[in-house]
Amino acid sequence: MSCVILDLRRLTEIDSTGASALLELKTRLSQQKKELLLAVADGTTAMERLENFGMLSSIGDAGILPDVDRAIERAENDLLRTQPRLHREEIPLAEAGVFAHFNAADLAIVEQYLRRVSYRPGDVIFREGDPGNELLVVTKGSASAYLELPNTNIRLATFARGTMFGELALLDA
Repeated sequence: MSCVILDLRRLTEIDSTGASALLELKTRLSQQKKELLLAVADGTTAMERLENFGMLSSIGDAGILPDVDRAIERAENDLLRTQPRLHREEIPLAEAGVFAHFNAADLAIVEQYLRRVSYRPGDVIFREGDPGNELLVVTKGSASAYLELPNTNIRLATFARGTMFGELALLDA
């Protein structure tokens, strides 16, 4: 399912006409099998007004997120969940990123220096500040990079099959 994200965090006022327009947008998107996600923080005037006009119950808790980062992460998670084949099928190293242009002899040389490692969902591969001594290539599933903050984590990037990460730490220690 795809979605539309509206950033309402800077909204200072909403009237009944605006609330009706949002409900109409939600209805039209639903007819197109799309979801409306709203980025709006608790305790704001916008949130209070949306609640007063009955928008929050119409949108549902899952459609209200505190910021755009969480809304994008939610949309990305929905996309990944609806595309399970992205996680199940492993691609050969010869099809991954920079290796896709290697000839068989060069790839055989590189493979001597590689080792296969599998991680479970939720495993932490490395944290900010850890010494970087690996280049990781995703051949099955995906991996995400998060910015850890005191009360929450923000997903910065998701690496799908065929991508690599960790190379910058190798280059600049």
